[in-house]
Amino acid sequence: MSITRFTKKIPSKLALTYLNDGWTQNENLFPGSKSEDHIFVERSIQTRRVVDEIIHIGLERPRHIQRARINRPLGKFVDFPLGHAVKYDYMGNAHFEHGALALALRKIQVQFMQYKTYVLDELSEDHAGKTFNLRVFANFDSDDDRVEYTKYLLDVRNGTFYMEENAYFKLNVGDQDRPDVWFDIINGFIFSFDKQFMTRLPGHLKASFEMLDEQVEA
Repeated sequence: MSITRFTKKIPSKLALTYLNDGWTQNENLFPGSKSEDHIFVERSIQTRRVVDEIIHIGLERPRHIQRARINRPLGKFVDFPLGHAVKYDYMGNAHFEHGALALALRKIQVQFMQYKTYVLDELSEDHAGKTFNLRVFANFDSDDDRVEYTKYLLDVRNGTFYMEENAYFKLNVGDQDRPDVWFDIINGFIFSFDKQFMTRLPGHLKASFEMLDEQVEA
């Protein structure tokens, strides 16, 4: 089963929990979240309501990108949750509040086995005699999706597409005010020019999932 994007709206306070045997409705999945998630297609009703298909609606333009800066030294935060490994910028926009990051992490969690790191040669920079390629942790369904998303990021980079909050993606590697990591909370993708951080990102995400699960159980 291919699980990619979500469509429509879930009723208030309703969310999804991913269990070993499928999807079920659960009100406590996103602690502190007041925002609505996108909904699923319900295919069977058993002892628990199980959702076994999610409609694919394709990529969305990255309108809401959370800026973040890597906490260094990297070795100090190996396998720590993402929120410990990076420092999130204050975005000043309601789209980034009310549990939006936890919701985005859950979207990654339920599709985690389909994720991998893509190296985008089209987005590279030179700094201190070295070339840095942008790496994106994503679950593209096809190479066409990768090409389309690369174009989105190039539009952001070139200033031909503006988001609600500035991602400061046009600054160069090494600029003091530039973020190190960007989290596309709409599509559930994370990208950075830092190769070492991106190599360790799956470990940070797994630790984040464990922390969220513990909060739900509590």
